Amino acid sequence: MIALQALLALVLPLVQLYIGSFQSFFGLYDNWTLDNYRKVLDDPDTIDAIITTFGLALVGGFVTMLLCVPAPAHPRLKIVAYMQGWEQYQKVWDAFEKRFPGITTKGLAVNGPELTTKLSAERSSGKHVGSLLGGPDFQRKEVLKPLDLPTAKTLGAAYREDSRIFYAPTTTVWGIEYNSDKVAGADVPRKWADLLDPKWKGRIVAGDPTTPSATSGTLIRLYGGHAIDDAWLDRLKAQDVTFKSSLEIADQSVARGEFDVLLTTLSDFFFPSKAKGAPIGFAFPLEDGNVSTPTYFAALKDGAAPADTELLMNWLFTAEAQQAFAQIDALPTMPGAPAVQGLVPLDQVKLLDIPGPEEITSLWDPMTTKFKDVFGSPKG
Repeated sequence: MIALQALLALVLPLVQLYIGSFQSFFGLYDNWTLDNYRKVLDDPDTIDAIITTFGLALVGGFVTMLLCVPAPAHPRLKIVAYMQGWEQYQKVWDAFEKRFPGITTKGLAVNGPELTTKLSAERSSGKHVGSLLGGPDFQRKEVLKPLDLPTAKTLGAAYREDSRIFYAPTTTVWGIEYNSDKVAGADVPRKWADLLDPKWKGRIVAGDPTTPSATSGTLIRLYGGHAIDDAWLDRLKAQDVTFKSSLEIADQSVARGEFDVLLTTLSDFFFPSKAKGAPIGFAFPLEDGNVSTPTYFAALKDGAAPADTELLMNWLFTAEAQQAFAQIDALPTMPGAPAVQGLVPLDQVKLLDIPGPEEITSLWDPMTTKFKDVFGSPKG
């Protein structure tokens, strides 16, 4: 009712004004005429006023429309990482992008000579695409920059490098895999030395230690950390170990029951196989020392999106990021980080005091040559 009254109060006066404009005298309804309109339109000042009014309305409307058009969105900043296997951590990067809307991440599988060429071209042109390296080559320090990461202050020495360049938010650990249908209880190896027990003769399989590989990398670290020595290698040879051309093939042969024990494997291999229902177990930690191979990240000097890259590097060591790693079975490295798949948390594990990353890199050639001299070439 109130709305109707308001409508009538607005409409009726307008109708009265409109009808009155066609009368000789406003309010006296005698006959209809256009004289009032002729007088108004014959006045030059009135015409000028009308034109001015329409002009102001047109310009004002145009300006208003421009102001109402939303500004183009700020281009999304992109952190580009040069890294093999970036996609295996995709859920972690998704969590970062959710935490910091507007920043995107992308990994490019570039390494070796191709990476060298790419980095050189970026430095020469001044057009930097890459932001950081993942799992970096420790011989590339000249293109990387040190960072002070407040969130990584309590990170263990095993997961950082003294130059403040390399930081590892996740790692993989190495243990002894076994077929759980054939090995159980007291027979499960608890030490690397247990593999020398005569009962395992002919029952052990391994990946290829004679080329740079996961298997040779572990043996190099065990050797450098003094968990094994030349005598251990000679006694292992006497166990008639079968060496396969790859760790994947060796892992599958244990899952099928062709062998009882896999000399060594990494948690990144074990977890997916176990999830598929393979009858396998993972002996870890081991009493005579354990090997952890961190996944390092480092920011490129003069890299693209430097502020956002440092933000990502800091975020990797927050509780949120460490939880994200744990949820994809990637072992987080910060003290107090969640355990994965029932493994003992890493801050409770005895790690071997192994040589630093640069020294490990320098040991690949001489040590793989040593392994070939001892074990010969793989058989399949």
